Amino acid sequence: MIKFINKHNEISINNFLINLGLSKETLIKLRKKLGNILVNNKPCFINFILHVNDEVTLNLEDEVNSDYPDCNISFKIIYEDEYLLIVDKPINIATIPTKSHFENSLAGMVKRYQKQQNNYYTFRALNRLDAGTSGIVIIAKDIFSYNILINKKSIIKEYLAISDGEIKNPITIEKGIKNDFEQHVHLCSVDGKFAKTCLTPLKYYDNFNATLVKLKLETGRTNQIRTHLASISHPLSSDIKYGSLTNFIEYFYLRCFSCSFIHPILNTKLEFILDYNLPI
Repeated sequence: MIKFINKHNEISINNFLINLGLSKETLIKLRKKLGNILVNNKPCFINFILHVNDEVTLNLEDEVNSDYPDCNISFKIIYEDEYLLIVDKPINIATIPTKSHFENSLAGMVKRYQKQQNNYYTFRALNRLDAGTSGIVIIAKDIFSYNILINKKSIIKEYLAISDGEIKNPITIEKGIKNDFEQHVHLCSVDGKFAKTCLTPLKYYDNFNATLVKLKLETGRTNQIRTHLASISHPLSSDIKYGSLTNFIEYFYLRCFSCSFIHPILNTKLEFILDYNLPI
């Protein structure tokens, strides 16, 4: 059950919920049963007209999806309230179970944590980091928080990476990305989906011929950072799959270390910056 206060002069519940960012699927579910939507604690239909300071309560039973095994690996909680769980995902852990990482996943770790807290909800990650990427993952505990954040696209994330070679100046990479199913990699292509990455070099390691870089993604394509860095001949160090010829670190370093956004329900700004945890 989640409550909102209407700040508009007159607006239908339907338009109010659309403005919040709720998906069509969620709106359909809310319409199905009288009592899913309350205005000032009274059941109302979707076409009811709201006035200033009306309190809108949304109550939608959420099916808990738990078709994955518990994972007995500890993780660091960065922030938690009744709407969000924000964690620091370890390296070599998939966000959700995959064929190669079925037993060890962040979803399984959170499922075990839910059992300990006796608080069950569907695992909805706003950002799914690859198994090899560590750092901030935002998990919404309810469908409303998830809808609002995913539709407003207001989450700003920054990554750290170690890439081959020396990069002296900031670079903005704007190249389309498509999936090469035969090679099982993503490639830059003129007919791929638009992707934009802003790169800032931070430190050059001359003994490794590698550069620590900060990356801000304007889009969120699969393997965007790995693909874009490879396209400028500076692949992630030790990322053999994307063309790196170095192996001075055991596994490529890519970390989501910074994140900021407006809380979907409380409407306050949240900002988090993690330790770099550099491997060199």
